[in-house]
Amino acid sequence: MIGSIREEFVIRRDTMAILPEFTSSGEYSKVMEGDQTFGVDKSPYVLMNESLLHYCSDLKGAMRGTKTILGSINKPPVRINGNPDMYWLPHKSPNEADCVWIALHHISDIFSYSKNHTRVILSNGSSIVLGISLKQLQSRIDTAEQLQYKMKKITDRTRTFILDPKNGMQLIRDEYNNY
Repeated sequence: MIGSIREEFVIRRDTMAILPEFTSSGEYSKVMEGDQTFGVDKSPYVLMNESLLHYCSDLKGAMRGTKTILGSINKPPVRINGNPDMYWLPHKSPNEADCVWIALHHISDIFSYSKNHTRVILSNGSSIVLGISLKQLQSRIDTAEQLQYKMKKITDRTRTFILDPKNGMQLIRDEYNNY
């Protein structure tokens, strides 16, 4: 049950999922955060885009960045810059009105619900059922984890130093450059 409908909202670390809701008066987002569920008077696409703008990006740019790192993929996950970063995955094309977004760090488990439906258990013990096969959702999760791994590798570059009493300290190379 949706409590209040908010006009504005920005995704935070404890936001778990964003689901579309449709009423006779229009579309809005159902946000699951901690033990709360509330509505936001924006579609999931608009809510995700505005949250990314809050963190100095946008949805198209975040998806383009993911494709630059992982190659040409469909339904790319996105990284929301933060401390720590958040990785979100769409269960289908973000352009579709019924797309659900899920925070990777809040997925506790997934189970087949039926042939084309999967139950996602969230970190607070609640669950949602998505119209996607277990295999397809697992592939989306794997892709988000791959993005997370590659981003960590890029941002946590290590550098090698050699301290030689005769020659002093020299920076030899990091993972991407020679010095």
